[in-house]
Order: sequence, then C-alpha cells, then structure tokens
Amino acid sequence: MTPNRQAIFFVTDIEADGPSPAEHSMMSFATVACTQQAGIIDSFEAVVAPRKDRAQDSFTMDWWKTQPEAYKAATDNPRDAKAVMEDFADWVDGFAGYRIFASSPLLLDAGWIDEYLRTFVGTRIFRGPFKFRRVFDGSGLDIPTYFAGLFGWPAED
Repeated sequence: MTPNRQAIFFVTDIEADGPSPAEHSMMSFATVACTQQAGIIDSFEAVVAPRKDRAQDSFTMDWWKTQPEAYKAATDNPRDAKAVMEDFADWVDGFAGYRIFASSPLLLDAGWIDEYLRTFVGTRIFRGPFKFRRVFDGSGLDIPTYFAGLFGWPAED
C-alpha cells in the first residue's frame, strides 16, 4: 500500500440457504465501507434472488424456520443476482483507496461473494495471477485473526 492510498475496509456478512456456494444460493448480504479515521462511510445491502441452478439445503432451511423475522428480512424483495453483483462491484469501484474485503470468518463470507462476483461480474475478491477486473486489493482480511494479532491474543481465542 502506498502512503497516499487510504485503506478502506469493506466489512461483509452474507446469508445463504445452504453451506456451499457451489450448491446453494446466497439470499442476501450487507457491506459497510469504513476507514480507520472516519469509521463507517457508506453501506450496501441487497436481497438476492435464488439461483435456478442451485437447491436449498434442508438442514439450513430447518434452522431458518426457527428465525422467521431474520428469514423474512433476508429474502424479501429479491433482485436478480447479476444486477446486484454488478451494482456491488460498481459501488466498491467508486471508492478511491486501497480496498480491502473483510469478514468474520473470511472463508465463509468471502467464498460466497467471490463465487457471485466470478459468476456474474467476471471478477474475484482475491489477488492472484488472474486476468480480469479487480474491485478489491490484497487477499482479504479475517477479522478475528486480525484482532488476535493486533492484541496478541491466542488465535483460538
């Protein structure tokens, strides 16, 4: 990161109808853009229409039945996945700075967002030897790991 590029963290949480982005659908997600200096500077949220090439996981859906208000919020007024992800990528692109995807746990939320960005926008979250549009810099930030390192806590805590 160069000194004149401010770090912007895109803290993201997803909701899904199963555990696997390769088999299930992401129902919704929300992201807050924040900086160390200003705190939260903007947000993006969307309810995503289920993919026709995916099926719901029965175990996950049984759990959602115990959370009717959260399920309603995560599924009301869904939009087309391609349109949502194009809007999301454009929104992230609109920030000047070093754009860092962050979540807890990184592997879960990033896996879903990466799959949807790859499928519908032709981009990825993580840096690598790939030839396509980039919306994020670096390799992502796992929030619990970051805090463990920052405060000298054991990783398992």
